[in-house]
Amino acid sequence: MEKLAYAFLGVALICWILAALEIVPAGGLAALTGALGVALLMIKVIVERLRNKEDDHYSRVVKK
Repeated sequence: MEKLAYAFLGVALICWILAALEIVPAGGLAALTGALGVALLMIKVIVERLRNKEDDHYSRVVKK
């Protein structure tokens, strides 16, 4: 999933550059693929956090 997210961000970067150079009017595609890439990375972070038992242990045991 992480590689797919980075691929989406790469496509967004390429579309943004092409739109900035006025070669192709691809601003909407850049926004869509960029948002999709960021969303996939956010999902990855949330899933990793929920599966990490060490973080759960420290959040319960360590005094604040």
